[in-house]
Amino acid sequence: MRTILEYLISPHCSFEVLHLRKYAEQAFEQLNAIEKIVEDPEALDLIKELMATMHALGSAMTEHEKDIEYSQRDLELDESTDNAIREHMAKLANLRHAENNSLKEEALAWYEKNRDRFTSKDAAAIEITTIVPVKFKTARNWLKGL
Repeated sequence: MRTILEYLISPHCSFEVLHLRKYAEQAFEQLNAIEKIVEDPEALDLIKELMATMHALGSAMTEHEKDIEYSQRDLELDESTDNAIREHMAKLANLRHAENNSLKEEALAWYEKNRDRFTSKDAAAIEITTIVPVKFKTARNWLKGL
C-alpha cells in the first residue's frame, strides 16, 4: 500500500485531478501515523480513518478513470514489495478484527467446557448469544466443524 501511495503523491504520477492527490497524501500521512503507534489502542481509530480515506480515493479514482493513466509497469511492484503490502494489510486486518477474534475465543472456550449440556449446536449457539454480544448466525458459524 505504501508503494502505491508514494506513487500517487509523486510528481511522476500521470493523473491530473488534484483532489485525488489530496486523498492519497492524506492516506499516506495516516499510514505513517499508524506505523508509529501500532501497539497503541488509537491504532484502530486511525485504521478506520485510513480506510475511509482509501475508500474516498478509490471512489474518486473510479469516477475519473479516464483521466488516470497508470499501469502495473509504472508502479514497478516486484514480488517482495507485493508480499510486504500483503503482510502489512494482514496486520491491519488482525488489528481491525481483534475484538471479534477475542469474543470468538471466549465463546469457543466456554463451549468446550459446556458442550455436554447441549443436544445440538443450535442450542449451544443460542446460549452463546447470551454470553457474548453476537447474533445467533455468527455464534452458529463459530461452532461449525467442532
